[in-house]
Amino acid sequence: MKKITEPILIFGLLALLILIFWSPALLPGKALFLRDLCLEIIPYRSFWVRSSGFALWDPFDFFGMPYAANPQSGVFYPLNLVFFLNPIWRGLIGYIILHYLIAAASAYLLFRELEFSRETSFFASIAFCLSGIFSSLSNLIVLFSVASWLCLSGWLLVRSLKSRWLTNILFLALVFALQFLAGDPHLFGESLWICLALGIGYLVGIKAGKNLYLKLFSGFGLALLIGLILSSPQIFLTLEMFPFSNRAPGYGFENFSLWSLIPGNLLTLFFPNYFLPPESGLWLLGFFFPLSYLLSLYPGILVLFLAVFSLRENKRVALWWAMIFLVGIFFSLGRYNPFYRSIFEAIPFLRFFRFPEKFYLISGFSLVILAALGLEGFLKKPLKIKTWYPAFPAFLVSLALLAAFLLLREREFPLEQAHQSLILASAVRSLSLLFAGLAWILLSAKLRSKRVFALGIILLAYFDLAYAHFRLNPAADSRFYTETPEGISRIDRLWPGRKEAGKIPLRIAVIHPGKQQAFAQATTGFEYFVILREWLNQFWGVYYGVNDVLAKGSFYLSEIDDFHRMVKSSPDPEQILARGGVRLIYRPEALQIIPEPLPRAMIFYQAEVIPDPDNLTRLWLSPQFPFREKILLETDTNPMPASSSFPAEPAEIVGYENQKVEIKLNARAQGWLLLLDTYYPGWRAYLDGREVRIYRANRFFRAIPIPAGEHRVIFRYLPKSLIYGIILAGAGFLAWIFALVFSWRKWKK
Repeated sequence: MKKITEPILIFGLLALLILIFWSPALLPGKALFLRDLCLEIIPYRSFWVRSSGFALWDPFDFFGMPYAANPQSGVFYPLNLVFFLNPIWRGLIGYIILHYLIAAASAYLLFRELEFSRETSFFASIAFCLSGIFSSLSNLIVLFSVASWLCLSGWLLVRSLKSRWLTNILFLALVFALQFLAGDPHLFGESLWICLALGIGYLVGIKAGKNLYLKLFSGFGLALLIGLILSSPQIFLTLEMFPFSNRAPGYGFENFSLWSLIPGNLLTLFFPNYFLPPESGLWLLGFFFPLSYLLSLYPGILVLFLAVFSLRENKRVALWWAMIFLVGIFFSLGRYNPFYRSIFEAIPFLRFFRFPEKFYLISGFSLVILAALGLEGFLKKPLKIKTWYPAFPAFLVSLALLAAFLLLREREFPLEQAHQSLILASAVRSLSLLFAGLAWILLSAKLRSKRVFALGIILLAYFDLAYAHFRLNPAADSRFYTETPEGISRIDRLWPGRKEAGKIPLRIAVIHPGKQQAFAQATTGFEYFVILREWLNQFWGVYYGVNDVLAKGSFYLSEIDDFHRMVKSSPDPEQILARGGVRLIYRPEALQIIPEPLPRAMIFYQAEVIPDPDNLTRLWLSPQFPFREKILLETDTNPMPASSSFPAEPAEIVGYENQKVEIKLNARAQGWLLLLDTYYPGWRAYLDGREVRIYRANRFFRAIPIPAGEHRVIFRYLPKSLIYGIILAGAGFLAWIFALVFSWRKWKK
């Protein structure tokens, strides 16, 4: 009974501490908004929810974009179902807390499996979940989702080395699949490194022989293979999109090394970035400059202090994790590392990723392991100080520093001194906690109970990390998501009923001054994000149900860049937008209606075949090109000669869904049906129930040949890559179940 009750009690305490940490966001009428949360996650997850959880195609970006093919969409990640909680910003809170609970519980299980005490395991769980790296990832949800499963994967791998190898490896494969489907291949690869390092570190600690190392690598490889097979639908869709994406040629070194860890920011390992309320005029100043990709690197001053003493417990393991820590820092430095360019040029696949600072997850996790070793050493071998006198001056210094911190926090400084005062306050606070921890450790020999000693360390660490990071992901009034920008209100007055089911998304071009201008206009941090919302930057158009042809993220069709260049370089950009069916230009100061844009679907009776895409583009962009009478087909053959001089005419779209467009038409002669949606593999066209070939027309769009008369055309998006992926994943899952049953029966025998 005790074996069951104790874990429940511990997990309950962890859950309580996490809920306290997130309590500001749990209050009624509150919502999270920082960074990607409002600019990308809420808009796209709301689109996914509106699509009933099945969205292969996104009709709200460019002229339509593959949605599920972008791994960051998380279409196949089962925990995204939490976003069905209504309203969606409450679903976001639930999603984050759920992943915190997964990370905290699995961290405790991992450290227990590594044979740490209950007290140390509890401490390590808090140190990991409230650390700067994990807290920073909570406003980068895709990365956060991958990192949340890290400890569970390590737990299963270490368990497989002790008993029930096949069973644990099979469940490890499921965790790998979940991590991959969560959406960030870079962080998935990084978590694989850490998982393998955990296995090796465990074997180093027990001085294992070759057989156990063979067991480790074979199990890890098998789990990874099965996990990738189970992730086949996502992998196949992504691989299909990749050659057409902005990442196909890879990044140059400058783009690749954006957001490298600035060496000076390593100081924040010792005292945290100081976070002010988002309604403060100094909110952005509270972040140490220059800004970093991860808003906090701070692992906790007690975590650092205990890590120094890790050698007291197990030198071999401590040295292993110290090396892993340095490896993480080495890669995090990016462009500031003199060897990094050579590594970039030597390893070809690195050019497909960005942001070296992500590698700090390796270092942050290593520090938690080292701190756990240090605390375990003090629990097993307290300092041999039999008097409380050395602890007394440490406590006095701690109280004095705490008083100094409170004074610094309350004082008002001139703007030019604010930055320095914030740094000073943060440093004084860290020193206060350091001396408090030191005093408590000096008392360890006098304390009769190890649990009392561990409880003091845990409470100090919790207070340190929770206070340092509780504003890192601040909550704001939920009206931020319910209010409608004035520009969207004007659009709703011009096009009432545009959001009704089956309606064609209103196609617009959002042109705004950019984030730097918004930063300059904002007087508070929260106002900065309000301005971005008013400007429909970055994907707010998706949230409000308009199709922004100029929106793009981190993984998109490379044609978007081509279209951006066309619009910017054209002496008459309105005409280019009109040829793409754009109805208006959305600017912060006003809406500009585009006169006579092409209808979304049209019948053309004149066509010209131009095999070369560059020549076709030049002709299509020419002001003299009769774009209302003729279409340009990009093909090597002449599928159907131009046969009539009838003027082009619109076709009736009777149904418009994410993956399906239904058109009714009556052609006066044989001709071409042009749909102003993106040409992309995976779309199929059916003319009166018979499949016909889709041709690329006018550089970006879809066209099919049609005979004279009345017809019904259906465009449907169901790529074969998805079907093949589902078949492979289904077969893999059946094999997984068979292997699990086999291993279970073998274990029972």
